[in-house]
Amino acid sequence: MNNLDNNTNQKLEQALSLLKLGWSVIPLGIDKKPLIEWKPFQSEKASEEQIKEWFSKPEVNIGVVTGKISNLIVVDIDP
Repeated sequence: MNNLDNNTNQKLEQALSLLKLGWSVIPLGIDKKPLIEWKPFQSEKASEEQIKEWFSKPEVNIGVVTGKISNLIVVDIDP
């Protein structure tokens, strides 16, 4: 297995772990923009099958939809 395959497998495992924590996971591009229409994932979580499909490709980053769906609040303070 080459390094790219290993990196892809690690991201897939991480995405599935976050889903199991109850977080709504979505795929992001290297530009940090969603690769899918993300708004539906504010009210429903992706299936394991969707996660496997999204994160089986290289160059996909992990995004988490915050708020009620993930029971997660983020505060970003910039100086």
